Amino acid sequence: GAEALPLPPGSAGGASQDPEEDLSTSIHRRLQHLQVVFVSTLRSRFCRSGSTGGIEDVTLAPDGVEGSLYFLDRSSQTCFIARGSLPASVSPGLLLAQAILQRALAGVVLLEEREALEAPLSAIINC
Repeated sequence: GAEALPLPPGSAGGASQDPEEDLSTSIHRRLQHLQVVFVSTLRSRFCRSGSTGGIEDVTLAPDGVEGSLYFLDRSSQTCFIARGSLPASVSPGLLLAQAILQRALAGVVLLEEREALEAPLSAIINC
């Protein structure tokens, strides 16, 4: 299995009253088990609930339509990155940084902070 990451420096596992430490502990907890899986493409299907309670697939393409460049599955804590669909100017690290900041840390880090952290986090991931 995956080895657990140590708690961030200065963090007492949430026992501290310092807001900065509480934030670092919260971020650590949310990212602790995040996995990254590279795939060639992501495909989307469109479904709607039927009047009888069933689900109807209304996707026009039989194999689905080309989806986004990344998808964060919160239930499995897996970030899927469509490496085969990336334009040359977009790095997998940038997409992972976006997934972490926009999805995994939603509600923990303010929107303005997420936007300011995207480039530095991407640079760290790409190292």
